Amino acid sequence: MTLDVLTVFFAMILVAITSGLLMLFAGQRSPDSPSLTWWGAGNLVAASGAALIAARGNIPDIISIGMANALLALSNGMFWNSGRLFRRRQTLWLALALGPLLWLAACLVPAFYDYIAPRIILSSFITSVYTFATVYEFWHIREPLVSKKAAAVLLALHGTFYAIRGLTTMVYWPTSVEVVLISPWIISMAIVSVVHLVAMSVLLIGMSKERTENVEREAASTDTLTGIPNRRYFMQEATRRLLHCAKSDTPAAVLMIDLDNFKGVNDRHGHATGDTVLRGVAEAIVDNLRPDDLCGRIGGDEFVCCLTRCSNAEAYMIAERLMDALREPYFEVTISVGIATAKNSGYEIDMLLRDADRSMYRAKHHGKDRIVVH
Repeated sequence: MTLDVLTVFFAMILVAITSGLLMLFAGQRSPDSPSLTWWGAGNLVAASGAALIAARGNIPDIISIGMANALLALSNGMFWNSGRLFRRRQTLWLALALGPLLWLAACLVPAFYDYIAPRIILSSFITSVYTFATVYEFWHIREPLVSKKAAAVLLALHGTFYAIRGLTTMVYWPTSVEVVLISPWIISMAIVSVVHLVAMSVLLIGMSKERTENVEREAASTDTLTGIPNRRYFMQEATRRLLHCAKSDTPAAVLMIDLDNFKGVNDRHGHATGDTVLRGVAEAIVDNLRPDDLCGRIGGDEFVCCLTRCSNAEAYMIAERLMDALREPYFEVTISVGIATAKNSGYEIDMLLRDADRSMYRAKHHGKDRIVVH
């Protein structure tokens, strides 16, 4: 069975229109709406360009050749811009328009416009460049999105296909449209485009959904004022880490930190200043812990740290470093620190917190601004 070129083109146009409309609809319901909207609009523009190519012979060549391929170049630029918007980057309007303008300018040259081979080479080059630029955008998304690698690989294959098409045309140099229409490239190009349109629409919607889920998950685990883990997340993550330490007999410790005289800050300067101090304290704690240490805010002015692979002496040194950092005049507070170690309290987070809390209150009872080890 042989596939009719017009039939395959019609299927491609129908898929492009359908996926484009679905992407536009999805864009209205997503926080990544600009990216989804641009990709959906790009599908519709690509469908328009393919429709004009399919109508060749029934409409003027300047439309079926010049305008049609300019629209296809524009659609690829729109896909690239969609990738930039997904990364929260700005639209580069000149670069977006460069492909279509390059094509239209080339069409003004008779030596280019009158021959099929240079037209195929330039259109393939434009598509390939925009596609690999889109690969760059998706590959450099820093968020942990499972779909981004699949999208980047699919785009890379798509760009490679068009690059090979352009290089092959340089070698064989077809001289007529009829030769191109009966070549395997035209059918392959349409089939590849159909698969690409569907797969990329699904993947981009999936990436947007993943991002939304990540944001919601982070919001549920983060203290809204300070940006560090809240009590719920801290307890879950500390439990997991301490279980691992228990299995490997690794030392661990918990620091309970309470701000001294914090009520005076609120009374003298107001709660807005108090919130600023809490944010500054959280930042100072994070800056003075080791990269793998865990900290969280578990109460109004109470912070806690879980230190794994940490000896008793190291835990004390870290607590001293925190106290020194928070003695800066900017904070207007000092801290009392209670330390509980797995060696003395076990690896249960509830027991460690209980003993660290008792030690912290002993530090307050004995004059504040000090460290007490359980």
